[in-house]
Amino acid sequence: MDEKKAYAVTDRAGWYVASRKVPSRRDEDGNVVPMVGHVFWLTEPEARHELRNLTIEEVDPTTGLPIAPPVETPPAEDPQAPEGDGEETASKRKKKVA
Repeated sequence: MDEKKAYAVTDRAGWYVASRKVPSRRDEDGNVVPMVGHVFWLTEPEARHELRNLTIEEVDPTTGLPIAPPVETPPAEDPQAPEGDGEETASKRKKKVA
């Protein structure tokens, strides 16, 4: 059996998430809207489509806070690399033509 994880509904969700009805609440204008932050326990296959659409986010089940995605470290800069981003400036192009 697949392990279930906690996922919270985001503000991009509609009335159904992973074939489950999202509970409703009333907003400040009195309109009935889906409850943002409601937690569903889903397996990875159940959550895959919703995660791609950003309608749910994985949360820590003990705190209910979103789990931060892994931070990618930028590649180390090469000390031998030339200055600039490799783009020619307009002044350099003019000098070449003249």
